[in-house]
Amino acid sequence: MEQAERQLKRGDPKSASLSQEEAAEQLQRLAERLAEQQAMQQGRGSKDGSGVEQFAGKVDIPDDKDFKAPQQLRRRLLDAMREASPAGYEAAVQRYYQELLR
Repeated sequence: MEQAERQLKRGDPKSASLSQEEAAEQLQRLAERLAEQQAMQQGRGSKDGSGVEQFAGKVDIPDDKDFKAPQQLRRRLLDAMREASPAGYEAAVQRYYQELLR
């Protein structure tokens, strides 16, 4: 972009335009690389040449032994409701638990 600015000051708009396009392409490539790196760091995989995301992580599918019945969840919520709420948040916490139990 600095090169394009210098070229504009010299009165060479064609070269300045080409420099701007080149700078924009470099920024686009950088943005794509950053997006790919972020996807890799978050474990989402990366895109292959077809633009389809490749997932590298293992996916665990729970079976029936991992399932906890709603009764167990309800019991845990009721137990948690008995614990003291932070000062000033009692009403909000109570509404929260009421909504969860519906």
